[in-house]
Amino acid sequence: MSGRSINQPVPDRMAEFATFQWNEVFPFYDEIWKWRTLAFVLAFTCLGGLFTNLYMIEWLNLPHFNGSRSFRFMTKFGRQFLSRGTILSEDSCESLKNIVYIKTHKTGSTTLATILYRFGYHRNLSFLFTANQPRGHFRQVPITLKSLPGMYPPVGVRHGDYENYKFNISAGHVIYRNRSILDFLIYGQPKYITIIREPVQQFISYFSFFHFDRRFMKEANISAKEEFAHMTEFLNQPLKYAIENRNINLYITDRNPQSFDLGLPLREMDNPIFISDFIARIEADFDLVLITEYLDESLILMKKQFCWNMNDILYFRMNVRHSEPTEIPENLKMKLLQWNNADVYLYKHFNRTLWRKIQSYGPTFYTDLRDFQKRLEELRNECIEGQNRVKSKYVNVLKANSSDICKDVNKSLSTYFKQITKRQKVTSKQRNSTLNSENITLH
Repeated sequence: MSGRSINQPVPDRMAEFATFQWNEVFPFYDEIWKWRTLAFVLAFTCLGGLFTNLYMIEWLNLPHFNGSRSFRFMTKFGRQFLSRGTILSEDSCESLKNIVYIKTHKTGSTTLATILYRFGYHRNLSFLFTANQPRGHFRQVPITLKSLPGMYPPVGVRHGDYENYKFNISAGHVIYRNRSILDFLIYGQPKYITIIREPVQQFISYFSFFHFDRRFMKEANISAKEEFAHMTEFLNQPLKYAIENRNINLYITDRNPQSFDLGLPLREMDNPIFISDFIARIEADFDLVLITEYLDESLILMKKQFCWNMNDILYFRMNVRHSEPTEIPENLKMKLLQWNNADVYLYKHFNRTLWRKIQSYGPTFYTDLRDFQKRLEELRNECIEGQNRVKSKYVNVLKANSSDICKDVNKSLSTYFKQITKRQKVTSKQRNSTLNSENITLH
């Protein structure tokens, strides 16, 4: 019988492969393998050294290196190389669409809201607006189940179909008191953000915007110097002016306006322990607290956290009032800090938090920031012809034949609001309807 006997061992093909003398077939095999290995080791070492140096230079923010043309080229090349892999890939995350933005007063909040409105409008997202207040703001009216009939329904949902009242973005004025209802009305697990401003400058803007001079001093169209004098007079005896105006709420609610917007109860504004707990709760609840004085830095953090691109965070400043730079008297500054004590603690805490987040961002933060600010400057030069003063504010004037992105970035908040609510239609009859909470059953 031909062939192998049943007791003959099976040849070990792997052992044959391992002992095969490749250099007998390929005479230069050993040399090729050695050079290939050496080339791989050298390439790996060079790339590792390059990116380590880039990391250290940018992390330490050394101006001599950061400003050089070779560094900018290497950084751009390095980031493009890494972005093709898994280290810096922007494709590995999904753009965030579900957001709760608590809009504070006189903090640059309109500029940030316009960014969110633009993002949502171009993606056909649904906004949480009430039709019972101007521009959709809830303001001090609490959001409850009773609020549902007065809301603009989500895109594609008929009015009254409350089971499907789910929204993507809340970006209007609302007092942050009841997180559970916001979590219920916004899709998924939304990110919570807000913005705050240095308390002295914020209150000066707040004092002017809400016409304290007309409410308390019965004067209008005064200079900044006169406004400071009136502000000092008001702060010397605020209760007197509140009583004279027969509105004690003016005295109570015009303290710590930023903390009030974020839910600090009026009765606790002089309770340091409660204020400390309140700030800790905001820290726990909010994914990002932006700082007006560092808006660009804040937006870079938001862009990364939301997995957005640079075009998503482009902006022109909105709702900026006209005022001549005037030095604030020291005694007025001290009174303002005392009057807004909770806002002072709030601002100090989240200013420190912002810089900790910047440190945690990684070595590309300042490169990303410079790229963003360069893009903003290019956009302003491309789009803006000048500015017109309208009452106490400046309004941008676009150049003729401006691009679509110029028009989008310059579009006002009120224009976006009209376009968004046109999609989320509600009639005047529906707007004025009321419904008791027991008549609404949600599962």
